[in-house]
Amino acid sequence: MQDFVESRKEEDRERETGLGDFLQEVALLTDLDSDGDAELPKVTLMTIHSAKGLEFPTVFVVGLEENIFPSPMCVNSMRELEEERRLLYVAITRAEKHCILTCAQNRFRYGRMEFDTPSRFIKDFDPSLLKIEGGGNIPGMPSQSTFSRPSFSSRPVSRMQNPRPVATQFVADPKPRLMPVRQETPRPQSAIGDIGLKEGNVIEHQRFGVGTVVKVEGAGENTKATVAFKNAGTKQLLLKFARYTIVG
Repeated sequence: MQDFVESRKEEDRERETGLGDFLQEVALLTDLDSDGDAELPKVTLMTIHSAKGLEFPTVFVVGLEENIFPSPMCVNSMRELEEERRLLYVAITRAEKHCILTCAQNRFRYGRMEFDTPSRFIKDFDPSLLKIEGGGNIPGMPSQSTFSRPSFSSRPVSRMQNPRPVATQFVADPKPRLMPVRQETPRPQSAIGDIGLKEGNVIEHQRFGVGTVVKVEGAGENTKATVAFKNAGTKQLLLKFARYTIVG
């Protein structure tokens, strides 16, 4: 979102930085366009279908409950039910090291509270390969060997409250990698007047690459440059926000 706003400012389109403009922009992006620096720590949210062929160190598969996974539209057809089971296999095999499967005791769906049971697919796993945490029994799974039971106090717990939130089961990295937030400040008007950008100059822009200045117009903070970039076409830049260097 920050890159979107900054690019619109550079192109003197600051009035087109609303939420609707942003959603329209990202709707046209592909996974390659939004990938960015592949080495930065991040969480990727995707459907199982779009995850085919990809692998990740840790995978979370959420919503393993009846009427969600498998979908209620598939339970009356053995063929479609097997397709749902195969889809879960695809999701699990995306994990290189860890795979966490989650199901909720209750969830708010379609305007009402629902209490669903864990997915029937969970009992297809070899119990020795699972470490199950949280209360409640899963049909078809042994209850004494692999379950880690929480300790409950004598105080009654409402069904609307999760007695063991998922967030308490994970420990953050003791040495997180902190990425500084880039703060862009407009250039002062005096600096804009001293840049010496002229028609015919060759510049290198941080996003658009190398281009030739076709026209410079305006004065002070309103100075604009029309630049013909080799790979990005012709762009009009508002110089007080533009990030470039003159290379020729």
